[in-house]
Amino acid sequence: MTHQVHQGQRYQCGQNEYLAYENGTQVVQVARIDHDLLYPLHAPILLHASQLTPLPVRRYHGEVR
Repeated sequence: MTHQVHQGQRYQCGQNEYLAYENGTQVVQVARIDHDLLYPLHAPILLHASQLTPLPVRRYHGEVR
């Protein structure tokens, strides 16, 4: 199964939410979202696309892309 990550979409990995910085099907750059911080994005890291689960998107009426 091919996992496609889309830039600008939110994903979950474990207990954390991530924002994708790039499109891809292998290793992609993401930043962890922490709503407790004034600027909620941590430094970018690399994760494999298969580790990321897409979260619902408001502009798609709560659907997953």
